[in-house]
Amino acid sequence: LSIVTLCITSLSIVTLCITSLSIVTLCITSLSIVTLCVTSLSIVTLCITSLSIVTLCITSLSIVTLCITSLSIVTLCITSLSIVTLCITSLSIVTLCITSLSIVTLCITSLSIVTLCITSLSIVTLCITSLSIVTLCVTSLSIVTLCITSLSIVTLCVTSLSIVTLCITTPSMLTQYSSYIVWLLVGQSCSWSLRSMTDRYTQ
Repeated sequence: LSIVTLCITSLSIVTLCITSLSIVTLCITSLSIVTLCVTSLSIVTLCITSLSIVTLCITSLSIVTLCITSLSIVTLCITSLSIVTLCITSLSIVTLCITSLSIVTLCITSLSIVTLCITSLSIVTLCITSLSIVTLCVTSLSIVTLCITSLSIVTLCVTSLSIVTLCITTPSMLTQYSSYIVWLLVGQSCSWSLRSMTDRYTQ
């Protein structure tokens, strides 16, 4: 009986060992499962990290695309600004051309005014020349009048000389020609008066 008991006890011990071994195996298996879970979790974490990296790359690509788009917009703005600057420059050139045309028109108008002034000056010179000719004609008329007056005075003097000669030649007719003597004296006085007037006119 003791041997049987011992055998049973040994069997129990063996069973216990087997059970313990099973428990150890189960623990090892559990540990493997835990390790596998940890590994899976690491893989999942790596996948999530990779997904994050991919998302980050996509985001970076989007940012790069946005930067390229922004650069294109900036280039378009610069091009538009250049076009606006070119338009302003063209407008300035057109304004300068209009101003130059106005200056040319003003110069032509000024030249016309100068031509008109020269023409007016020529007309004034012609008027002055005509006035000088009229003055010369008046002076010539005065000289002709003076010559006629001088001729009349000479004629009067010759007449007076003839009367004096006649009076000297014929003293007997002195009484008869006393009136002529009076006229001679009057003529002489007139001659002196005319000579005085002529001298004054000449001066």
